[in-house]
Amino acid sequence: MKNTLYLAITKIKTLPTHPLESDHKFGYLFVWLYGGDAESVAQNATDIVELLPYELVGTKVDISKAEGYNHPEMVANAKIASQIGVSFQLHIVTSITDFDVFEAQPFPCFQ
Repeated sequence: MKNTLYLAITKIKTLPTHPLESDHKFGYLFVWLYGGDAESVAQNATDIVELLPYELVGTKVDISKAEGYNHPEMVANAKIASQIGVSFQLHIVTSITDFDVFEAQPFPCFQ
């Protein structure tokens, strides 16, 4: 099976063990990684979040093939992942402080 470069977007909550926990509570962790299918990529992204001082918000991981993006940061991260196998970008959400409000937010789109 051919591996494809995917973008997995996870909603995360900062854990109290995070050194900047008081500065931000929520965000989106973008993970570019290779996988055989979207399901395995979602599981790998979830496993990565569990290794970091973040908690996954909800169970859904937004998965798409990492192609067709024009946003410079998206293009740069896809290039890094194609060279070393993985890339990360954290988007901190400072405007929302309520867990239920953040959980209900849609995943961001950077086409």
